[in-house]
Amino acid sequence: MNTWLEQQNFLEHTLLELCEAKTMERADWELKEPLVLRHHALLTFAKGKGILIINGTPIKITRKSVFLLLPGTNVESNLADKEDVEAHWVSFDLFRQVEATEQRRVYEREQSFPVQGLIANSYTRLQRMIAAIVSGQTNAVKNNGMRQMENLHALLEKVMTDHLPRRHEGEEHWLQQTVGYILQNYQQEIKVESLAEMAGMHPAYYSQVFKREMKKTPIEYLTQLRMNKAKELLLTASPDKNIREIASSVGYLDEFYFSRRFKENSGYSPSTYKKSRHEPCVISLSFPYTEHLLALGLTPCAAQTHPHLSIDTVSLPLPYHASEMWEISRQSFVETKPDLIICKDHVLTKAREHLGDIAPIFSISWKQTDMFGHLMEIAHLVDRKREARTWLDRHTKKTEFMRKKVKALLGEATVAICVVRDQAYRMYSTRNIGHVFYRSLELGVPEKIQRELDPYPPGTQFNWVGMPKEELPQYEADYLFFVVRSEDEVKMVEYDIQTLESWKKHSAIASGRYVFLDWYKWMVYAPLSIEKQLEESYDLFASLMDKSFSIKNPSKNA
Repeated sequence: MNTWLEQQNFLEHTLLELCEAKTMERADWELKEPLVLRHHALLTFAKGKGILIINGTPIKITRKSVFLLLPGTNVESNLADKEDVEAHWVSFDLFRQVEATEQRRVYEREQSFPVQGLIANSYTRLQRMIAAIVSGQTNAVKNNGMRQMENLHALLEKVMTDHLPRRHEGEEHWLQQTVGYILQNYQQEIKVESLAEMAGMHPAYYSQVFKREMKKTPIEYLTQLRMNKAKELLLTASPDKNIREIASSVGYLDEFYFSRRFKENSGYSPSTYKKSRHEPCVISLSFPYTEHLLALGLTPCAAQTHPHLSIDTVSLPLPYHASEMWEISRQSFVETKPDLIICKDHVLTKAREHLGDIAPIFSISWKQTDMFGHLMEIAHLVDRKREARTWLDRHTKKTEFMRKKVKALLGEATVAICVVRDQAYRMYSTRNIGHVFYRSLELGVPEKIQRELDPYPPGTQFNWVGMPKEELPQYEADYLFFVVRSEDEVKMVEYDIQTLESWKKHSAIASGRYVFLDWYKWMVYAPLSIEKQLEESYDLFASLMDKSFSIKNPSKNA
């Protein structure tokens, strides 16, 4: 396995078997003798410092270290004193096909791997993928074994893609330039010769490079892109837009030729496509929209998820922010064979760049409308408007019940929501965590936040404002929530409470009516999470009332 091609194709004709996926703490690493591995293993540290000794070679452990270890590897550890340790461990076996006939397939265990040892020292994406597999073993769901194998295969592909040497960098650059040109000019006549000239290649060689990378010829790519754009128009255009206009919009002057190609591609004529669709296979590139699909009774065939969402689907390791690079292969989407893809508007450009030829892509504006608007837009796309109305009716009744219950406990109270992010503070409004407290329960908003909200429809546009530490008294409220992601952020807030005199005078802090909330649990702005937050809100306020009472009456707890 020495050649570049052999390394790139290492996972072809192999089977994976997941042996173990678990979280390991400090006690698990206090080894009396070297650990000799029986399987391949992936290891990442979320907490802990020290030295990992691999086959006699010491390697420093950091919070983002990721290791790939081969069978037979000797592992020893030397951890820093009194350091908490949290590591995610995934062990697996790899079997390679050595014989293939019509009657049988024979596999032998593979002991090697092209990449090994410390493969990353600051790689949060690999850590997320490993943690997702560990979580999948802990929170077993139906068909979990198959999903785990898919996730493990995607993880190993990611390791291979990122850490093996690459060839034809110049070719890949110019190929992407021509793909970008197609995306921008698909309505026009495009010839392979023109694309090849743009890339500085012979047309035959350009087509060969294109097919090698994109798994289809340039003409097949262009045709599929046009068909997907036509599907987007057919599902969203006004009823008076005729087939001739749609054909022209996607680059076909002859509407009859367009209709023939469209039926070959989709199985339906353009005029019957919208009415004749079966239950669609949907990919969600945004975890809030994944929740919307579930609220509508539709499980996506692949989706971005979050730690508190248990769902039986292919989990997509996509970045949470539009500025981050996509590090997932196109093949993961191709194999799913989606009918449509939904995403937030700010990732639409990147989605089209990667997936425009795979399925029609629909963006749902994130800030221009609120959660209820998101639900109705998605319901329209997947033909689930009745289910959306049913969910909204049920949610309205639940909201009214919880509002009366909380109002009976608190009366007319105000709430301030302070989110800790990047060692700074943000005050939130009526979106995300603010939805339940301000819109569902109708609790009071700090005056300074209300002034920012006044120009916009409820739940749209304005989300948060940065807050210098000294300005906390300007957000006076009866209750104060600090939303944090780590113990370090808790310590940061507690330090400011203890040392800043202006904070001590804030009503909520002085009365003990403040609490820390888990970012990952309370910040998701989507139907299922909002309902869970609503259900927990009463207990949250009841505990704060008890806390406040104990501060005012310390002798009662003596």
